[in-house]
Amino acid sequence: MRAWRSIRAFRGETTFRGWLHRIAVNLISSQRRRLSRERRVFTASQQDEDGSQAERVPSRENVETNVMLRLAIDRALAQIPIDLRTAVVLRDVQGFDYKEIAETLSLPIGTVESRIFRGRQRLRPLLKTLHVRRSGTREAPRLGE
Repeated sequence: MRAWRSIRAFRGETTFRGWLHRIAVNLISSQRRRLSRERRVFTASQQDEDGSQAERVPSRENVETNVMLRLAIDRALAQIPIDLRTAVVLRDVQGFDYKEIAETLSLPIGTVESRIFRGRQRLRPLLKTLHVRRSGTREAPRLGE
């Protein structure tokens, strides 16, 4: 439906197949982000020992730390080539498995594996400059966890 509604926006700069593929990838990414947000909200509310619901409200310091960490990761990701960035984001941020990434990007699994490996290699030195982690230590995030 999205392609049908947007067909007038197709300018022919890429193949129709590529344009349609990009719409599918964007929809998958949007759906994964939405589901991820819903899961975080759902798991944020825990039951107290007496059975009542208690919302976990993060401290202002934790929120600021998370925002700064996210901005630093986004800046580092922006510095690597788009093919490597896409593979790393689909794997490490969106949580796709290798087979899903290969199907989504229409690539062999070996290509996906090498792009993720090379992307992580390029990100490591960029992320070493991060000063904080959720734990509050001065250590950069580990890619691929």
